[in-house]
Amino acid sequence: MAAYDASNSECLAFAFKEGLLSVAAHDLKLRIERFEIRVDDASNAIDAWFDPNSLRLVGAYPDGGPDPEELPPGDVEKIHDHIVDDVLQTQRYPEVRFVSTAVEPREGGFEVSGELTLHGQTREL
Repeated sequence: MAAYDASNSECLAFAFKEGLLSVAAHDLKLRIERFEIRVDDASNAIDAWFDPNSLRLVGAYPDGGPDPEELPPGDVEKIHDHIVDDVLQTQRYPEVRFVSTAVEPREGGFEVSGELTLHGQTREL
């Protein structure tokens, strides 16, 4: 069993704006600082846990690439607080889980299907 966490890996998430108000929003690059991902050596099955309270905003990520201009510190704090308090509601939903249901080898990697539990809801991914 291989295990990954912040001591030996980096876990990043990307949030992309969408919809009517997207012109006023930012695509974002986030780092998750507390997580544990276990991968079964024989089957490549994945069981992952993420602490949404450990999300840290790395910066804006417009058009699929890093923004050379950093967000002002006040904006970073406001965006972080909005994600944690209003979007993910981490006080009510203190963890995110992913459990694979299928892992298929593909050229250059794997195609992974599974169930993601986020904000109290579990959905196929």
